[in-house]
Amino acid sequence: MDLYFRVRSAVERGLTGAEERLLRESPPEPRSLLAHSLRVSRLSRRLALSEGGDPMVAALAGLLHDVGKFSGGRVLGRGEDELASAESAREIVVGCGGGEELADKVAEAIRWMYSGRYVSPEQAALHDADVLDKVGVHGLLVGAMKWALRGDDPLRFVELRASQFLTYSRNAERILLTDEGRKVAGRIVGNGEEAIVRLLEEVGELFSERFEVEEAEVEGIPVLVVARSDCGGGGRPEVILRTKRGRRGGVVLEVEEECPGEGAAPISFSFYLPII
Repeated sequence: MDLYFRVRSAVERGLTGAEERLLRESPPEPRSLLAHSLRVSRLSRRLALSEGGDPMVAALAGLLHDVGKFSGGRVLGRGEDELASAESAREIVVGCGGGEELADKVAEAIRWMYSGRYVSPEQAALHDADVLDKVGVHGLLVGAMKWALRGDDPLRFVELRASQFLTYSRNAERILLTDEGRKVAGRIVGNGEEAIVRLLEEVGELFSERFEVEEAEVEGIPVLVVARSDCGGGGRPEVILRTKRGRRGGVVLEVEEECPGEGAAPISFSFYLPII
């Protein structure tokens, strides 16, 4: 465990420093990546043990899976993120005395994290831990907290993030790669869906802005889109769904919500569809 804590200290110094340097040059963001990495590390270890994998490799991969996110002075997207983090993780593990073989295994788990297939017990555990940290009531709380720390209106969280949260929650058991991960998802995702529905109801009461959840299927994947139920001045918004290819594969869903007539600004957002 001495190695784990040496790596953790390196991550705390490097990741926090990189994040803070970036944030000084951009709008305020929550310093949340380190906390997320620590949670994913703990859960990755548990899931790897359930799969007969190496708990140290999984724990280190969880700790380091976002360490390259701020490479080049910007926030990297999916694909770039995993490649940069894998490279940085390998250097950190070796630098902390972990050895080449261990470093290679950690880097491989991170590199193939979102490949959509089972590569190794450690990679599958890392993938599932990262997904599980973002679903259920816990995932909703973390997402809303990050949004609030940015100083944004909670109404905007509903408009721009609730669809992604619900879509991933609905597909969680199909997304996950480990048996234990699927069992955990089965116990928590329903709570998260119920919580978001209650949040929509409360937002409607507080802000007189009514929302409803529309279901669709996009490229064989069930998608839940949160949209306004009316346009304020009358009429229902039109919800337009488009897809495009993301970096290193993956499908990005683009959602645009338009109200008829003038005066109502359209709402648009996008997110990666789950890899199933």
